[in-house]
Amino acid sequence: MLKNYRSLTKLRKQEKQRVEMALMEINSKIENLRSEKESLRAQERSLSLPRSGEGARVLALLSQKSSIKAAIKRVQAQIDALLPVKEELQERLKAANIAFEQAKSMESKVVEDIMKSESRRAQSMLDEIASQQFWRLNGLKKGSG
Repeated sequence: MLKNYRSLTKLRKQEKQRVEMALMEINSKIENLRSEKESLRAQERSLSLPRSGEGARVLALLSQKSSIKAAIKRVQAQIDALLPVKEELQERLKAANIAFEQAKSMESKVVEDIMKSESRRAQSMLDEIASQQFWRLNGLKKGSG
């Protein structure tokens, strides 16, 4: 019976670890995307338009700024798409933690019950041995006296 509870606890722990790993991956992806977004913003800020002349250069810079803004929007869309997944994983992790703690609690209760049962059995055996010795000693005294 204890084996079943240990298996359940192990299973719950593995599920919890799987969800934790998935959550860490999502957090890492989100962090990388945010870093990429900040890098693109810095790149956009570094582009400054010339004050005079060179219309072709101005058009090229405006085009480059436009493509950076589009890249920033794409990165933000990716971040926005990952946030609900992150929230769902956080909920799953919370549920997995609860299930794992419940399984550990049940397992420890079973171990405690087994220990109590073994303790009672050992005490019963000791009582039986003490009783036999008592009667053996008292029986010999009565017979010799």
